[in-house]
Amino acid sequence: RVDTAVEQSGLGVVVRTGLPLFLPDAEHSPIELQRLVVDLAMASALYLPIPGDGGTAGVVLAWWTTPQRLIDPLGQQLAELVTTPAGQAIGRLRQVSRMESPAMRDPLTGVGNRQRFDVALTELPVGGTVLLFDLDAFAAVNDLYGREAGDDALRSFAEALRRSVRQNDMVARYGDDTFTVVLPANTSPIAAGIIIERLQRAWRPPQGCRFSVGIAIRGEEESPAETLLRADADLHTTKRLKVR
Repeated sequence: RVDTAVEQSGLGVVVRTGLPLFLPDAEHSPIELQRLVVDLAMASALYLPIPGDGGTAGVVLAWWTTPQRLIDPLGQQLAELVTTPAGQAIGRLRQVSRMESPAMRDPLTGVGNRQRFDVALTELPVGGTVLLFDLDAFAAVNDLYGREAGDDALRSFAEALRRSVRQNDMVARYGDDTFTVVLPANTSPIAAGIIIERLQRAWRPPQGCRFSVGIAIRGEEESPAETLLRADADLHTTKRLKVR
């Protein structure tokens, strides 16, 4: 571990400045960690910052075991080409880690919570799909069989929904008895139908508590919030048709 705020190492300097650093004589440089010089047989070193959200996400270190007075321009260009995709990969890993944290999970069902959904909705690309699921007659289950039976119904539905989607699809509990699935933009138009069919096979509705679903795909001139409103309107239309 390195305290980059104070340590006079190549890593610390690059993190603080956000600029590349070349050390032609690493062994005698006052800002190089001598343990790296020894462990890596380092004669010369090049540090390149990896750009990330709000600053430097990491550092790429390239070194030579024979001294280099100057950097080969082509070699530096090739090394710099690594930093942008590396920063993107680090950003994705951090985002996944953040999304999987307990703060983003619904404690009752184990799927994502409303906060998790709000993040996914904000990032919904054009062509992405929002599905809203609502349990029919859920209030009656609570009233007739008690809160514990209602909680069991929510947990079983969430588990069936989680098993019905693909790895990259986001499942969250949107409200009391409402759940949502967010599909990425490159999803086939028939993917939503496949998920619904799988869910119908996977879930055993207790005491007639079936589900309704609303679907919306984000259009070119539409905000994610507007897509959610259309999915909600579609859900309410489905429920009204069932009542008739």
